[in-house]
Amino acid sequence: MELAADVKRCIEQNRHLLPYHLNLIDELHINENGHSRILCKLLQYKSQSGEYVVLQSLLAYIAEQNNEYRSIAIQRPLITQEQCRIDLWVRDKAGGYAIIFENKIYNATDQEAQLSRYIECTKANGFTDEQIFVVYLSQQGSEPAEQSWGAYKSEYAQRYMNLSFRDDILPWLKERVTTIIPEKDYLLRCAVEQYIDYLEGIFGLRTIDKELNMKVEECIKEKLGLTGQVYDDYRTIRQYQDDINKVISHLETLKGKIENQMFEKWKIELTEHFPYLKNNITLGNRGKIIFVGITLQIGGHSVRIVIDRDTNIYYGIYCVEGKDPNIANIIEGAISNIGSWESNSSWYCWKYTDLESALPNLIELIEVILPLTKQ
Repeated sequence: MELAADVKRCIEQNRHLLPYHLNLIDELHINENGHSRILCKLLQYKSQSGEYVVLQSLLAYIAEQNNEYRSIAIQRPLITQEQCRIDLWVRDKAGGYAIIFENKIYNATDQEAQLSRYIECTKANGFTDEQIFVVYLSQQGSEPAEQSWGAYKSEYAQRYMNLSFRDDILPWLKERVTTIIPEKDYLLRCAVEQYIDYLEGIFGLRTIDKELNMKVEECIKEKLGLTGQVYDDYRTIRQYQDDINKVISHLETLKGKIENQMFEKWKIELTEHFPYLKNNITLGNRGKIIFVGITLQIGGHSVRIVIDRDTNIYYGIYCVEGKDPNIANIIEGAISNIGSWESNSSWYCWKYTDLESALPNLIELIEVILPLTKQ
């Protein structure tokens, strides 16, 4: 922690070394979902002749490292983002394949049986195990947790690929994608260049950062007492990395405890706001996914209006008994005046929120839905 504070201080003291630089993605402070949206839009791009040239390029890049991906023949892919909670999802019934992309650019922990659930969801969409491929997008090469695979790890070993944003996605964008997009698609070219620059910023690879990076390296060497003896210095750095990883592990555990307290607080406040519905209010788990909310009846069907947590906080209306088309139409009409929503086979509607807005947003949604329970 002391080193982190020293490095932060060093950056602040030497920030003047940086020339003026503007990147719109920097200013928007995107999260993992923002990266998934950018990649989704890129993979959806079609050339004038109707070919998915960026998707073709990515699959060709992967196939150079994994021969199993050579069997994929792109026909009519449906490329979605955050559908069924899958960060990036390519389904091509005509081509006979589906690809699950799980994005961990900011090193979020894997949820309980996360990849297993996504595989099951893809199979429920009509694909066999042999047709499903899994690409894990990590920041610098980390692997999924064992539990994330469920019983699928060995079965999918040949059709699994780990891509690093630093060592794979960034070079692929710079060396291949920039050569694909014609000059007439000026805005798309600019977007790709901005994204490349943004990724270089994450990994300290911008040319303009060179002098500042040297100052930071000097600070680290001094604080760790590196002597220039390569074996000793390497051992020191590895030991410090191990110590940091232990701290991160403890932070994750503490975060989980505080998160549980937060959901308990929301349950209490929800009960205070709707005291006449206190018997309908639940704090529970689906696997390791924690939720708090209220169960109501609409047209004889149970729905659960909840705040939920996967890698991010979101809220919406969960299908307790399976999705009913008539109930879906009723709910869509009721929520049309309170913003745009996502939906999937498990949710009538959902959207991301932040900690401060989660409970007020949930209460607003409950109050919109309550009149439907009396019809």
